[in-house]
Amino acid sequence: MASLDNCLAEAQRCCYRNSSTVRILEYVGEGECTWVKDEDLNAYVGARQSRDEHHSSTDNYQNAGGGGAIARCQLRLFFISATIGDDGLHTHVDPIILKLLHERCNLPAKFIIDLFQTEDWTVFPTAYYFSKANETPSRSSLQYGFWSWGDRATHSFVQLVIELNTTTYYFINVNDGLKQFIETSLKDYRGSKIPPLCLDMWILTHLLNQYRQGLGAQREILRQIEHHHGGSTVQSQVEELHTLSRRWQSMLKDFRDLKEHTKHLKAFIKRQNAVYNRSRSNCSSETLETIESILWFENDCNFWASWAKTYLERTNICINLAHHLENKELATQARRESIAMFTLAIVTVIFLPSTFVASILGTNFFNFNGTLFTVSRFWWIIPVTSVPLTLVVLLFWYKWSKSRSEKTGIPIGNGPPERKVWALQSFTK
Repeated sequence: MASLDNCLAEAQRCCYRNSSTVRILEYVGEGECTWVKDEDLNAYVGARQSRDEHHSSTDNYQNAGGGGAIARCQLRLFFISATIGDDGLHTHVDPIILKLLHERCNLPAKFIIDLFQTEDWTVFPTAYYFSKANETPSRSSLQYGFWSWGDRATHSFVQLVIELNTTTYYFINVNDGLKQFIETSLKDYRGSKIPPLCLDMWILTHLLNQYRQGLGAQREILRQIEHHHGGSTVQSQVEELHTLSRRWQSMLKDFRDLKEHTKHLKAFIKRQNAVYNRSRSNCSSETLETIESILWFENDCNFWASWAKTYLERTNICINLAHHLENKELATQARRESIAMFTLAIVTVIFLPSTFVASILGTNFFNFNGTLFTVSRFWWIIPVTSVPLTLVVLLFWYKWSKSRSEKTGIPIGNGPPERKVWALQSFTK
């Protein structure tokens, strides 16, 4: 408990400016579910406790005004809003509300601690707990988190608490689309009692539909790039393809998380049957239906994950092709520049001898007045100064090239470069 108090105190310093709202949905049965009217959370929690205590001894309770019998609430859903931080990831929840739900509604302390201590870029840890078979009151709990795809990815958190007569869900940072989907599914359900983990499977189904829509949207972007729509450059296409590749990787990670979550759900059911000594033959038809729906969901996950992997490979092929085209364009440009330099060199070679002769005859050592050509007796100064100076320049260039070759490891000279064989022996036989 000390760790929970420390966690709440730390969260109070971080989230004191962010107020959270709580909406409550109650399900009675046969598609009958109602939103609790906006009221003080303390008042609702107190009324809930008195009703649950009364229901522990009777199946129905009489309204204070003498009205008809009101059926027991078998499913209660708390939707707690959150505020996204400036970094776009961190989830701020009012710790006062969580503390109240912990003290008055049995919200597990581990869920609150994990909520505030989980890193924003990772998935919320999945965990479950079961009371002993002879322990009173009987209670089991399951917590997990998930990412929602859409206009903006959000991190949501779920805590399930199963008691003897009531099942309670605590949802944090759930988008309106999922809220509406849960409400519609509850209204359409016509069974007398919600099967265990049925609501969790509805959540997974909704998430899978979101991932399918995201997969289709990313596929359309890939097709546009493959068909060169929009007149974008190779560099911009490479950047878009790298962004797509990262999204495919994230989507594959999400599919793996979904499949891993189904393993936890199956382990939860197996552990529940073991604790309460129920064999597969003694399981209710609703439990068997939930197990079968988990198996079908795993098959769907594998199917769509294989498509995501296929599109990731296609994206990588497009990236390699774009790099090849870019290198080809650079090679073509380098060839044009080399042809221009070769042309310039040819022109220089053609005019270099005449330029050399003209520069020598233009010095003061040679004189031509139109009728007489004379040579100065100091003409030897030209070769005496130019030849040693040329040798000094060549020696300096050789020393500089040699020192640079030792640093870079690139040999100088006219010999062929060293050839390195990277192939494995199994490929050279």
